[in-house]
Amino acid sequence: TWPDGRLVHLEIAVNITARKQSARRLKSSELFNKSIIQSSCDCIKVLDLDGCLQYMNEGGQELLHIADIGRYLQRSYEDFWQGSDRKASRAAIADALRGGEGRFTGFAPTEEGVPKWWDVIVTPILGNDHEVAQLLVVSRDITERKRAEDALEEREQLLRQAQAYAHIGYWSLAADLRSITWSEEIYHLFGIEPTVVPSFDVLQ
Repeated sequence: TWPDGRLVHLEIAVNITARKQSARRLKSSELFNKSIIQSSCDCIKVLDLDGCLQYMNEGGQELLHIADIGRYLQRSYEDFWQGSDRKASRAAIADALRGGEGRFTGFAPTEEGVPKWWDVIVTPILGNDHEVAQLLVVSRDITERKRAEDALEEREQLLRQAQAYAHIGYWSLAADLRSITWSEEIYHLFGIEPTVVPSFDVLQ
């Protein structure tokens, strides 16, 4: 109002173009990140500070054969594991809550009972105050790799056993029971010269 009593209408325009563009870019970035998470071939979970499940991506639900994720939401992450793996999951969460990275390898079957091994990484999600607000869990299905490693270990174990038996020495008897063959270790074990013809009489 002017001093003479006249009413004046005042309008103020603020240019918010930059703010609108920034908001659009942020929303686009969030949608892009969400699409990446949803299409990931890993099982991605978000936990609250009590270690309870808040979110699991669709790819993770497929890996675990979960038809109704609602049955698992708000449940403790430890419930996915058993035995020593349960303890390992608890330790990984504790590491992440302290701002570090927790990692372990464990066995957890799918909802349908299909056996699977997982390589798990748990990291903190920081809030605006730079404090830990949630936890991110990325689990990678390593079942095929684990099976290959186990098969390799089994072959190596058989090789070690064969080598142990080789050091003991062996002999083979012909089907006609008339001739016998010794391994080189037999000569060494009994102190027999390699020129001696193999026979039972020599070993008695």
